[in-house]
Amino acid sequence: MTKPIKKKIVPVPNIEKHIALAKDEDGNALVFTDLISKSELMQMLDLSERTIDNWREKGTVASTKIGGKVFFLISDINRILSNNIRRKDHESK
Repeated sequence: MTKPIKKKIVPVPNIEKHIALAKDEDGNALVFTDLISKSELMQMLDLSERTIDNWREKGTVASTKIGGKVFFLISDINRILSNNIRRKDHESK
């Protein structure tokens, strides 16, 4: 089973002017430990920038841009990983 991504505090310069922009799809303000940057996601999952950009373009994962950096909800990434787990009993059907 895939390990959930650990929450991490991500420092962003001048964050106070961007806080109002960071909301989830229901309009709730995000806590920054709920976010992971695009570069961190690329490194953590060994994915190309193009793959992550494709996810954003297709709407597979929501993102927000703060201070010129792209961030994702850790819960969305965990959902994608969980939905794509292939189990032996399901593959044989």
